[in-house]
Amino acid sequence: MNVELVCYANYCRSPVVSKIISNLSKSRIKTSSSGLHPFRDNKMDERSEKFLLDLGLNDIKHYPRQFSESISRNADLILICDINVMFELKEKFKHSSSKMKLISKYTKGNSPLLDPYTCDTYNEYKDVLEQYRVYATDWTNKILKKL
Repeated sequence: MNVELVCYANYCRSPVVSKIISNLSKSRIKTSSSGLHPFRDNKMDERSEKFLLDLGLNDIKHYPRQFSESISRNADLILICDINVMFELKEKFKHSSSKMKLISKYTKGNSPLLDPYTCDTYNEYKDVLEQYRVYATDWTNKILKKL
């Protein structure tokens, strides 16, 4: 199954969730990530890298990329990290809207979908990403049951 993770800039949230799902599924779920407006850098946010390394995940290579028509067609499931991003994607890529799900749907997580980019401290940033880790774990379990 091909799962695309999407957030605003493909810099903080979606690359982290993609790496977590891939790791938890032992690569049985093929993941990639993209953003509506990719951040102009050759990596993910350093705080996201630290979060992944703290989880014991060493694959932190990432290059932000823009969500596109071909990405939308190739994905079996599109998990979106932000309600505003979801509205914009559904408007621009109507043909794929049935594959789009908010990442918090069907999960145990109950926090609002925050963007950690503006967090002042690493602990605040980590708390937000921890909620996305819960979402990633729940989705991994849900998808693996269907494979």
